[in-house]
Amino acid sequence: MLLKSPTDKPVHVALTNGCAISIGPEGREVPVMFRKDAFINGAIPVGTTAEDMTAEKAAPTGKSDMDILRVALRKMREDGFDPTGAGLPDIRQVRKAAGFNVSAIQLTDAWNSLE
Repeated sequence: MLLKSPTDKPVHVALTNGCAISIGPEGREVPVMFRKDAFINGAIPVGTTAEDMTAEKAAPTGKSDMDILRVALRKMREDGFDPTGAGLPDIRQVRKAAGFNVSAIQLTDAWNSLE
């Protein structure tokens, strides 16, 4: 895969096995063992620009994580769920329904605040 540095400064990648590579702005073929770390360090595919690699941020919804979590929990309660020993929904199912990583404390607080 051809990768390049997005700026004039080269991207350097060094692996724990002692192998290293330098990727300049002109680009070069990068062996498989370096690719993951090259991307982590900022290398981009030849033929793209740094602007092509930036993700657009989603527009804010105006709702807090707790509001989103409560909506997900209400839906789970309406649809029925298999409760855990504590009487709560399984946290993995809650995380999937809410769309973000939910802690046990957040789950308990949100569940206790439901009407």
